[in-house]
Amino acid sequence: MKDPVKEWLPQRVTAAGVLASGLRRPNGKLAAQCADANCPPAAMENLLRQLNDARTLFATEKSSPKWVTFNYEHGQIRFVTRPDGWHFAMVVRPETDGAQQLDALSMEFLSLPIK
Repeated sequence: MKDPVKEWLPQRVTAAGVLASGLRRPNGKLAAQCADANCPPAAMENLLRQLNDARTLFATEKSSPKWVTFNYEHGQIRFVTRPDGWHFAMVVRPETDGAQQLDALSMEFLSLPIK
């Protein structure tokens, strides 16, 4: 895969109920795709920064989880961490196609052939 930001991420906001998704590269560069006007790219990029800063809270002495899911009043936020430093986040409304696809998309992200 040449560039997941251009090839993989844009397709992730097409499912019903997906508000936004974003990637953080190992170098810290961010990219966000938003499908809802109430969740602009700048908000998603800020969320990615905050989740990256907080990821050490999820780590244990044994290992870090592959992903964490936060539930809030209007939906869910999924944050996925790869060992190579890439991060993926998605915000979805509850009980939608997007919410149902969180695990599959997380696994897909973890297995992307990113160079």
